[in-house]
Amino acid sequence: MFGLIEAQKKRQPQKTQLPPEPRELVVKLDDGLCFDEFGRAVTSLLEDLLYRTSHIEQPVRRLDILREKLTPRNRAQFERLEKVLESIERLASSGTLAEVVLVQGSTISLAQYVTHIRLQAARWNDNTNRHQDALKLSKLNLFRAVASVDDILAPTNGPRSAKCFLFVKVVSQCSSEATSIEGFEIRPTLPPSRAKCRTIFNLCQSTEIPKDESGAETDNEQSDSPAGVWYQLAQNLPSVSISSS
Repeated sequence: MFGLIEAQKKRQPQKTQLPPEPRELVVKLDDGLCFDEFGRAVTSLLEDLLYRTSHIEQPVRRLDILREKLTPRNRAQFERLEKVLESIERLASSGTLAEVVLVQGSTISLAQYVTHIRLQAARWNDNTNRHQDALKLSKLNLFRAVASVDDILAPTNGPRSAKCFLFVKVVSQCSSEATSIEGFEIRPTLPPSRAKCRTIFNLCQSTEIPKDESGAETDNEQSDSPAGVWYQLAQNLPSVSISSS
């Protein structure tokens, strides 16, 4: 009897364990991208960086100026934020226009400060090397916007209740190739400040209009969609001061 059971086990097909599939978020370029999947990690890094560098009196005009002021402890935070900027920079290098909105407040509807930036495209018709200058300027504009809200995010007394929300909207510009952007992944056992830069977000260009089961076109302005985020910003921020760079 025991031998029969062993023979049946051997005849059963062995289950092969497949490698885990990488996590990714696919969105359409014309819908925009909101950093919801790793927003807490980005928020934590931005808040920590702004809080620790709020003592800098001179305006941030070059990245190396701020780098010289960093301590060894928060240098890693700066490098992580720089990875986010480099990811957005790669969008510009692919010929993609990007709009960045940095929102500060406890919620989007209660935001106190909004910075809107339109990143430059990196491709030029005459094929000159000026695209490098465009990349640097786009990166500096974004970082300068982050650094400009130091005084608001770091009050002199009392606990800070403000949060920092970062939204990126990409606009396709005659490019059919997919673009990748790196993000931060939060592990359940670690705080957001120790997020690992390992998640890959694929930004795939698509011209298809989403439809529901009945075949009707769906509303792109739903609050839970990336496009709905921009609609929500437009509806809830009519009186907020917007600084364009």
